[in-house]
Amino acid sequence: RAFAMASQQVGQEAEPAVLAVLLDVSAGSWAKRDPDEFVQLLEHLLVFMHAFWLLDAANRLLVQCVTPKHVETVWPTAASGEAAAHIEPQSLRLALSAGISRMCERDAGLADGGAPSADAQAEGAGMTVPDAINGPLFAAALSLALCRIQRARRAHSRMQPRMLILSASEDDRTQHVALINGAFAAQKLQVLVDVVALHAHPGALLQQVAGLTGGIYHVASEQTRQGLSHYLLNACLPDHYARRFLRPPAEGASETRGVCTLTSQPVDIGFACSVCLAVFSHARLPSCPVCGTRFTVHVPAGRMGIKKKQKKRTLSHEHAAAAAAAAATGARTAPGTAATATANS
Repeated sequence: RAFAMASQQVGQEAEPAVLAVLLDVSAGSWAKRDPDEFVQLLEHLLVFMHAFWLLDAANRLLVQCVTPKHVETVWPTAASGEAAAHIEPQSLRLALSAGISRMCERDAGLADGGAPSADAQAEGAGMTVPDAINGPLFAAALSLALCRIQRARRAHSRMQPRMLILSASEDDRTQHVALINGAFAAQKLQVLVDVVALHAHPGALLQQVAGLTGGIYHVASEQTRQGLSHYLLNACLPDHYARRFLRPPAEGASETRGVCTLTSQPVDIGFACSVCLAVFSHARLPSCPVCGTRFTVHVPAGRMGIKKKQKKRTLSHEHAAAAAAAAATGARTAPGTAATATANS
């Protein structure tokens, strides 16, 4: 009965929503799998996006494909000029297929040396090249999706934002600071971020993003991947209000530890930069390697001084009466004599 009342209230107060889908199409991750698995994933994803459209014809969709080198928006198309567009099933299928093929060809051309990479240009100029980013650029994709969602909400202020991330790669620790900053931005904008990890050992970064925004984090098993559309329809399709009456699938304990920016390892006790919030496993640094902020105070761990509160001296009633009498008579005595007389009385 309560669920029926909730469904009736949702139907009366239904508001259009905007959904951003971030799809991991990294060739290095999918090359190790059965080719049919990626095709099945696209079919499950199309079923989910069509169901999202059937909830409300005014719902809008944004789809971004993510690789370790690029982030490209495949829906809406560049010709539309919209931040998020209405769903057209046939056009969406064609745009998704064309966008994935275009990104795979581009990454294959870079791998074969068809165009000079940014790292090669930096080495030729004598610049220090940072460690290569092995994982997909989810931090950049998250920032771009939030900007487009905000544009859509400015045009339609009552739109409810949400986001779905499908990851098939391991976490890239070098993106930890940018991802967490993006998660805080999504939390402030009240964007619900759901994450479905298709990798056996995904890590904790995307789990923290889902936890900060109030979304669902799920590591898909073999059985879940075969029926992914069923899971997406039951767990990720309901909106903010409907989820209060549903119980999400049970997951393991959340990993809430910070990750050291230098070692890319989780730490129980870390030291954070007050400017960029980068986390380090020790405090023996003259400046922040990320933003360059100089650290002027160096306090060894576990040796921070604690100021002791001074106890206020309280006079008893007898001492207070004696001091008042001495002040009234105007007696002048030496400091040591006055203290002795007061103590003897």
